[in-house]
This record gives sequence, C-alpha cells and structure tokens, in this order.
Amino acid sequence: MRTRVVWDSIIFLLDGIVFILIGLQLPDILKDMKGYSPGEAIGYGLIVSAVAIVVRIIWVFTSAYGLNLLRQKDRSAVAANASRGEKCPGKVY
Repeated sequence: MRTRVVWDSIIFLLDGIVFILIGLQLPDILKDMKGYSPGEAIGYGLIVSAVAIVVRIIWVFTSAYGLNLLRQKDRSAVAANASRGEKCPGKVY
C-alpha cells in the first residue's frame, strides 16, 4: 500500500512539472503563431489530437494482441513440458 502512495505522489509531481514547463513555453509558442489564423491553429490542433488518439488506439490493441500471443506460447510450452513429465517452470512443488 505504501508503494502505491509513493508512486501516486511521484506521478502527481511529474504532472505538475510538465504543466509548469508547458506554461513557461506558452508565451514563446503564442509569439510564433502570429502567422496563423485561429481557424488554422484549431485545425492543426485537431489533426494532431486525432493522430495521437488513433496511434494510441492502435498501440493498445496491438500490445494486447501481442501479450495474448506470448501467453498462449507460454501455456503451450508448459503443457508440452507437463506431457513429458517435466516439472512446470515457476511452479512450487
């Protein structure tokens, strides 16, 4: 339980640092965006957000599928060892 509290505190601090860094860079970003209309800026923001969401969805499903394949290979290896009478790795006898 203590480790969970420590990790929650670390995540909270890291989130705070990220927001501070973004806030420090915001004036420079706004200066550099003078050449864009608000509609263009919103459009680019929506495009970047959509790409990030699609990449995240692809990543989640791909990693879940890959983990599932690894688990199936592990199960088949354990079953093969058990059929030969060998002890299963990781099992306490």
